Amino acid sequence: MQTNVPHIGVSLYDFTSGIRDLISDANLSAWVFGEVKNYKYSRHAYFSLIESQPGTNTPIASLQCAVWGSFFSSVIRKFEDEAGVEMKDGLKVLVHLTVNFHQAYGMTAIVDEIDASYTLGEYELKRKQTIAQLISEGYMDLQQQLQLPRIIRSIAIISANTAAGYGDFMDQIRANSVTQNCKCQLYPAIMQGVSAPESIVDALGKIRSDLEEMVSDYDAVVIIRGGGSKQDLACFDDYTLATYIATFPLPVITGIGHEQDTSVADMVAYKRLKTPTAAAEYLIEHNSAQFLLIDDLKHRLESQVAYIMANFNSQLNIRRQKLAYLANGRVERLSINIETLRHKLSSLSDVAIQMERQRIKARRQQLEALDPQRIVNRGYTMTLSSKGSLLSSIDDVTDGEEITTLLRDGRLKSVVKK
Repeated sequence: MQTNVPHIGVSLYDFTSGIRDLISDANLSAWVFGEVKNYKYSRHAYFSLIESQPGTNTPIASLQCAVWGSFFSSVIRKFEDEAGVEMKDGLKVLVHLTVNFHQAYGMTAIVDEIDASYTLGEYELKRKQTIAQLISEGYMDLQQQLQLPRIIRSIAIISANTAAGYGDFMDQIRANSVTQNCKCQLYPAIMQGVSAPESIVDALGKIRSDLEEMVSDYDAVVIIRGGGSKQDLACFDDYTLATYIATFPLPVITGIGHEQDTSVADMVAYKRLKTPTAAAEYLIEHNSAQFLLIDDLKHRLESQVAYIMANFNSQLNIRRQKLAYLANGRVERLSINIETLRHKLSSLSDVAIQMERQRIKARRQQLEALDPQRIVNRGYTMTLSSKGSLLSSIDDVTDGEEITTLLRDGRLKSVVKK
């Protein structure tokens, strides 16, 4: 027969105290590498260090880690400064940790150092892989196939609206006569941190949409920020952001504050400048060069026109003088011809008049010779019919017709009797 014997237990506190003592006695500390997940910081920094199945995202190990606030600067900030990247999810790190067990909060790995060289190696490897991928896919030189217009009149700007770099850029643009009338439209974006690539891509998408919908007509896009540490600018090595810049239909100019290093975004851009001020100066120099070229062409054109006009006026004067000479000669010749013709005409007129007078005189003499009165005066008579016609035959009159006979001293009327 079995009897129920109550189990003899211990308190949870005592049990967890035993675990604490075991872990403490074991002095569990080591350098451990893994991937950062669920990173957050308030007063202290917390994150999970995980290891995934190779080739998958399936975790095979996980450990809660903490960096106490009093060590945040000497651990987290020191790591970010040395590695040039900010602590964030997805980062591969090599940390020195000590396992600690607290009865109330459970087990935690306390991180007291992070090896920046390990992460930097991982980061640089990823960066090199990104660059190699962009090269193999043909993205690196796409922007270089574009051209800036001769005169830049409209600029789309991607920046944080409160960034000092944006203010510096606008001050330079507005202070110079060749760019002060440029239209400058800001498309605000987050310019550092894990959200920056997506935010900048969104801004590029809005600019492209405005271009396609003909809301705006930009000549170039400028991406600027006011500098920062290497970690602040690590977002510009993002693959997706680089492809958006490379395939953008307008020249993209970067001035993101990298004094020494070149980001992947810089590599694929149309033109990389170190600072926002340098980007503004580049645009100013571009417009200045074009205005100088236009002025030079204007002066050359004016000089050429002046030369052509002077030559034309010279030729015109020569032709005018020649024409005047020819005209004067022609007038003189015509005057001489007219005077000659006048003399000829006068002579011909006199001859014609004289000949006509001679002809009239001859006619008059003929008429006078034929005048019946002259015949009659010479002793002859003339007989006229009743109709006044000269009778030369008896057949020209009828019996009883009254005829008239012209005598030297008068006329006789007679009646014909046959």
